[in-house]
Amino acid sequence: VQDTEAWGKGAAIGALGGLGKEARSAVPTLAEILRNTKALEHQRYLAAVALGQIAEDGQVAIPALEAFIRETSVYCPDRISAARSLCAFGAQAKESVPLLISLLEEARTQGDPGELAVALGQIAPHAKAAVEPLIRVLHEARPGSLTVERVAVVLGVFGPDAAPAIPVLLEALKSTEVPEHPNDRGHSREAAAEALGKIHAEPATVVPALAEVLGDPEVRLRIRALEALGAFGAEAKAALPELVQALKESPEGRASVAAERPVRVRAMEVLGMLGKEAKTAL
Repeated sequence: VQDTEAWGKGAAIGALGGLGKEARSAVPTLAEILRNTKALEHQRYLAAVALGQIAEDGQVAIPALEAFIRETSVYCPDRISAARSLCAFGAQAKESVPLLISLLEEARTQGDPGELAVALGQIAPHAKAAVEPLIRVLHEARPGSLTVERVAVVLGVFGPDAAPAIPVLLEALKSTEVPEHPNDRGHSREAAAEALGKIHAEPATVVPALAEVLGDPEVRLRIRALEALGAFGAEAKAALPELVQALKESPEGRASVAAERPVRVRAMEVLGMLGKEAKTAL
């Protein structure tokens, strides 16, 4: 790391990160590089990433990462990478949540908020204040995009605390728009269905929306919707007609018989949770 050649120093920083926890003794040196505003920007970025890969000695690493994130002159995506490293410290980073939320607001226009959302998901139990900002990100994201997928998945991690996100998640579930650029396309509808199951709130609104999805030709989406309905247990009785149809419907015009099998298995599992009502319907 003391190499005066930029390439050699950068390679050494990257190698230390690759060693993970075995490189704990290098944390003070990496933190020093990160704090050094005269160091090459790429070296500072590599040091930030390496600190997250090592994720040890938080008393030294976390303040250095926080200071780097506060440097508004630094390229926003590099600061998001530092935020991901910060979240790798788990509960140790809980005092950093306001800073991370501030960066999330900035990332809405200057970076990738979805990437930062994934990082916040690592410390979800300590980041409940991030739910509302994440809802704003989801509302602004292009329908069907990777950002929608990432944010929806993270909102699901918050469980019932993310209940205010249900309206925008329902929008994502129903949207059939597909971004033009392939790199921006995500499995947003599947992620929304999964999140709605994990949040497990407002069954009167959510269950019918999930039931409607059971008529979609996409196998993976129907499986996620069925798993979400399963999370509601007996509260999923409003979906009984669609569940019975999912069990009986011929796969003709859809996927192959083999591909449809997991759909029918999950439909049977959910019907089993509904007891006598399901037996009568069958």
